[in-house]
Amino acid sequence: MTDTNTEPTVIAKWDPVLTKHVVDVMRPIVKRYFRSEVRGLENIPARGCLVVANHSGGMMTPDWPVFAVDYYDKFGYDRPLYALAHDLLFTGPADGLLKALGIIRANPANAAQALAADGVVLVFPGGDFDVYRPTMRENVIGFAGRTFFSAHDSCLHRRRVAGAETFRVGSCGIRTGSPEGSPGAPRRTSPR
Repeated sequence: MTDTNTEPTVIAKWDPVLTKHVVDVMRPIVKRYFRSEVRGLENIPARGCLVVANHSGGMMTPDWPVFAVDYYDKFGYDRPLYALAHDLLFTGPADGLLKALGIIRANPANAAQALAADGVVLVFPGGDFDVYRPTMRENVIGFAGRTFFSAHDSCLHRRRVAGAETFRVGSCGIRTGSPEGSPGAPRRTSPR
């Protein structure tokens, strides 16, 4: 059985010239507006590796550009950075652009392909759940509702707070997003 979202040549679609242009355009935004700092790039090995990161900042998070600017400033464009992304991003006209930038569908086969080519693979295991986690847990990376690791552990990880500094989140919405948690919704009268 094969994964229909896996493309045999997905890593071959990376375009270093276009990536350099996009990173150059994004640099003043992530450095001046978001005041980004990326630390620990010296821990990235010469072979393929997985960089685990957290989502912060809502729907328009600058996760990839914040990391990519410093990554390419340090390592140049001889070694691509691949970022695993949600399938929804690839349903519109940005599909080709994303792949040219090294942003590929998040699935095990694509990650394995990029790692086998000694690429650096950036993954956000909490995905759409992690992006709106409560501010009090901004240093925690979630994975399927479990704690993956804290930003203070000694793992190859990156933590972003720039986007999260623009607003505060009190709840990830599990309770408030349910019909029972909605204002004016009928309340249960019997015990569960």
